[in-house]
Amino acid sequence: MSVTRYELTVHLKTDSPIHSGGPEEEVDRSRINGGGDDSEGTSTANPGDASQRGDDSKRSWTPRRFSRDGVGNPVLTGRSIKGALRAAVQHLAKADSGDDDGANLDALWGSLDHASALTVHPITLSSVATADKLPLRAGIAVDRYWGTAADTALFAHEIVPQGEKLTLRITATTGSVLTTASSSSNQDGEHPEEDRARRDAEHAKKDTADAANVERLFSVILGALEAGLVSFGKRKGAGWGRVRINHDVAEPWSLKRTQLDSPTGLTTWLDGGKLTRIQAFAVTPPERIRIAIAWNSPTGILVAETKKDEPPRRNDYEPGGELKKTDPTLPLRTHPSTEPKGKSTGPLVIPGSSVRGALRGRASRIARTILYADVDASSKQEPDWSRLDVHKQLADDALLVRLLFGTTAHRGALTVLETLATVAQKDEPKAREVTHNAGDRWTGGVAGGALYSEKFPLVNWNDIRLEVDPQMLLTGVPNGGNIDYQRAALCLLGLVLAELSTGTLPLGSRGTRGMGQVEVTRMRIEGPDGLIAGGKWEFAADGSLSIAEQLLDRLRHINDQIKVDTPEGWSALLNGKGRQS
Repeated sequence: MSVTRYELTVHLKTDSPIHSGGPEEEVDRSRINGGGDDSEGTSTANPGDASQRGDDSKRSWTPRRFSRDGVGNPVLTGRSIKGALRAAVQHLAKADSGDDDGANLDALWGSLDHASALTVHPITLSSVATADKLPLRAGIAVDRYWGTAADTALFAHEIVPQGEKLTLRITATTGSVLTTASSSSNQDGEHPEEDRARRDAEHAKKDTADAANVERLFSVILGALEAGLVSFGKRKGAGWGRVRINHDVAEPWSLKRTQLDSPTGLTTWLDGGKLTRIQAFAVTPPERIRIAIAWNSPTGILVAETKKDEPPRRNDYEPGGELKKTDPTLPLRTHPSTEPKGKSTGPLVIPGSSVRGALRGRASRIARTILYADVDASSKQEPDWSRLDVHKQLADDALLVRLLFGTTAHRGALTVLETLATVAQKDEPKAREVTHNAGDRWTGGVAGGALYSEKFPLVNWNDIRLEVDPQMLLTGVPNGGNIDYQRAALCLLGLVLAELSTGTLPLGSRGTRGMGQVEVTRMRIEGPDGLIAGGKWEFAADGSLSIAEQLLDRLRHINDQIKVDTPEGWSALLNGKGRQS
């Protein structure tokens, strides 16, 4: 017998929220089930307890929860982690087409014909939160026609917040048990020594190769984690799921290797195994278009934190006759409280989904404006989205919009990372509390019980960061695509960023009250030379031309490179070959 057992332990830290769901409750998205035409939230077949539903049963959600282990603790399942690691390693193997070991490493993951040599163990999240106390991050989808929160599109996810420590554990077994005398004997019961020696040599050679492949695979996995190529769970387009190796600990990773070919080896393994050195494989990150936008907001931006118990907007009098104070709407933080009246912690954050939604809404408007101009004047009729469900609206977007931002059927090529405030975590950021009241539409006076307040943070923000995967832009093109589709998608995204830099695209909520204005001071775009001439563009607001004008000048050069049979340039590919698809 020649069996070698490995155990790789890697200490990780989350760079963004993580959600990896388990079996979910069935959600009935019809408004009727929510209690009539006034339903505002996601109706549920099993709405859960009142703390999740709020006081108004019409406003309910079904949180998307983590998987649980046998005792109810939330976990990142081994199959989810293994899938993320395998996808990253295979992506690297495709990028390095000259790697002869790619097929050997791929075989270690297993297939329908043979089991995997690796066992990826679940990551227990009990150190992050208790079984029923994981933080929730809520969100909505905006109706593209009405511009308000869409019906049946209120949702929430349990999350592991940014900055949490996780421990990844992978075990592997290589080698084989040599054939026994009974199974390898000849008809006369004899065992020719030369046959036995040959078989032993073949087994030894294969066992040595398997062990080398396992160690190489572990090295590649470490390299992928070091390069930030591994993301766990869902909502990657919103920047979720990112992890990195935690170098704050003395030993970021360790590998134990023990041969189980003797009683001594078995004892060594049971005592914890024998440490062996392993280095992370030097990984070249895949080509991405990376965009960093330095900005500030002269009006302030509010992405509101969801209130745990959804208190009604009423301000009754205390027994002493004094008016109760309002419960202000607070800005979102990275670590939401798990208690109904608890205080959230961590830096202020603008979710990637919030910025991504604003960018998509504007991209969709630009695309529909261009496509509408193509319709014959005698038959001009804009598609009626007023009665379309928001998910059908997304699926009805132009092809380039879907390639960039995705749909419920497939992921888009654009990732928008979360944007944090620059205030140190130990310092309490300054905020401006604004009190409002609603007017009574009948009397024209102040409506009773309609006083409310909001806190707007007065902080500086880190850069807005976007990433585009050029190869993913081609996956959704019918009958395949070429670099022209990548260029056309970049033109569309560039037009959106130009509008953002002119201050005409607000971010966050309360935009109709003048909030959320954006003032871009600098923009940097890096990417492959075939798409970004020179590999890097930098625009600053202190020149003779505005950032939008500088960006549009570059986009004109990209548009000139698109080779199509129609004179419209990039816009001819909005819906594929020819705009009317």
